[in-house]
Amino acid sequence: MMRNVEIKARVSDFEAIRSVAEGIADGPPMLIEQEDTFFECPNGRLKVRRLSSHVGELIYYERRNTAEPAESRYIRASGASSVRSASCTCPAKPVSISMRSKA
Repeated sequence: MMRNVEIKARVSDFEAIRSVAEGIADGPPMLIEQEDTFFECPNGRLKVRRLSSHVGELIYYERRNTAEPAESRYIRASGASSVRSASCTCPAKPVSISMRSKA
């Protein structure tokens, strides 16, 4: 499995943080629009991420529930648009979340 660390933070001066980030980044900010559909999973978490009408991915990950920085271990599979369509027959109740984020 691949891994990353998720950090959630509140900042009081967004422009100051943005300036620091731009100084160390290797390129300009990018806007990423995505829609995540989560499914009940007995072990870990499972979601389909739709990036456009033609591009998506299936993501399985394991991460503990905490407000602190937490390591995630994950597996990503491309071509999730067809998986999302097939998931309509799944008895689980999916929850979709649309979001915009800058990378």
